[in-house]
Amino acid sequence: ITRSPSLMMGYYLEPEKTAETIKNGWLHTGDRGEIDENGYLSITGRIKDVFKTSKGKFVQPDKIENLMQSDNDIEQVCIIGSGEPQPIAFIELSESAKAKLDNEASEIETRILQTMTNINKELDHHEIIDRVFIVDDCWTPENNMLTPTMKIKRNQIEKIYAGLCCEYRDSKTPLVWLKAKL
Repeated sequence: ITRSPSLMMGYYLEPEKTAETIKNGWLHTGDRGEIDENGYLSITGRIKDVFKTSKGKFVQPDKIENLMQSDNDIEQVCIIGSGEPQPIAFIELSESAKAKLDNEASEIETRILQTMTNINKELDHHEIIDRVFIVDDCWTPENNMLTPTMKIKRNQIEKIYAGLCCEYRDSKTPLVWLKAKL
């Protein structure tokens, strides 16, 4: 939350939204952040994106997604897992990875699994990624999977792919290749 003399007066002709956002002079941005040892604030994600696993632990998906983006084979990643035992990653491959699929699919799979293993070492036990799904879909604003500013629409991804979490829950396969669903 923040406030200043230059704070907006509210949303034009939307008093309900204004009352939701500005409370007692404080603007509730919906952002989640951390203050480092030098007192600097870093935005780490959105409060509304946080979900609770079936174990009752809260997971901040943005943190895990940012770590996974270090893999050059990954174009987009969405972590979901509300009500699931552990978080699950849905990945759209980068154009360069897609171009190499015919000859290097097993190498790409190995690299992504290694990325998952490395990231899992950095996470708390309840944040550890259980499984990766590589989707054959291209997430775009036109198919309503991304916003116009190219941010993932988590609720849309969950709506399209969440059923797969149940389907593969008892499977020990750490990586699943998915056919196009869109």
